[in-house]
Amino acid sequence: MEHFHKKILTVLNSMMPGDFAAALKRHKNIGIDWLDLKDGIFGKDLLSLSLKEVQKAKQEIDKQNLNVFCLSSTLFGEDVEKGEEYFRQQHLEKVSLLIERARIFEPYFVRLLSAKASARPFPSDLMDYLNQSHPWILPCYDQAVEKIDEAGFRVTIENEVGPNLFSSAADILQFFQSLSSADRLSLTWDVQNLWQAGTFPALSVFQALKPLVTYVHIKGGIADKGSRKLLYKSALADASWPVKEILNEVFQTKQVLAVCLNPSHGEKMPGVDYGATLEKDLEFIRTNFAQFFTGSLKGTPGDGSQGLKAVRAGKVL
Repeated sequence: MEHFHKKILTVLNSMMPGDFAAALKRHKNIGIDWLDLKDGIFGKDLLSLSLKEVQKAKQEIDKQNLNVFCLSSTLFGEDVEKGEEYFRQQHLEKVSLLIERARIFEPYFVRLLSAKASARPFPSDLMDYLNQSHPWILPCYDQAVEKIDEAGFRVTIENEVGPNLFSSAADILQFFQSLSSADRLSLTWDVQNLWQAGTFPALSVFQALKPLVTYVHIKGGIADKGSRKLLYKSALADASWPVKEILNEVFQTKQVLAVCLNPSHGEKMPGVDYGATLEKDLEFIRTNFAQFFTGSLKGTPGDGSQGLKAVRAGKVL
């Protein structure tokens, strides 16, 4: 008997060419039944849509018999240096709008982002920095998570790119342990985002984060040979990080429900044609990991909540 649960493959909706309706048809044509819905929806992002546009988008999704796996908001993805009042007005107060959209789109997950931290000294202890400079940010996250959870939706936080609260696995574990709402949410681990924030992708990173992770975003990326910093964008097959080793472990982890293909960051390598990168990545997944998916990379989410309470108890530090 297989010791893993079948997984879901999603693709960031705005990676598909054409208008929103054409992009949905493209999802269907390549066998992707679950959407990671962020932007490019009638030319707008989630929170910029009118109610009529949200309803129209849902009708288009239903027409293609698709489902929304994650409603990927950009809430909390700004710099903490903008201050508490700004975050409460521009992020926490907009959680109600996000919930309104979630009630229509019916996603499996609702996403928040890790906040940027442009003035944080590196290296530094995350909680020392927050306690001294921004003690209000944890209560803001707690209130947002509680609102979404009480509305009946599962919450995930994704590590954002660049100078960030989440620059390492230790940062993420410390942050989750310090939230009073940690048992109501999980982590979306974006492999390349954490690389750009300072942590090169390695199996040990995933193993450290495993108790939290229910969703993984993957991109390629080629490193500078001297520094191992991300230099060029690439397909998964050409990436500098150990893609097969990490994904094999990811796919064998019960509570990881899905993996999402994202466009790679980095500069364009001279002479490389990036036009078919998505198709190349899909072929890479299908060739190397088909046994982990149901049918043509389709599936139904299970319960990803197991193991998260261990964070609050300090058992993963």
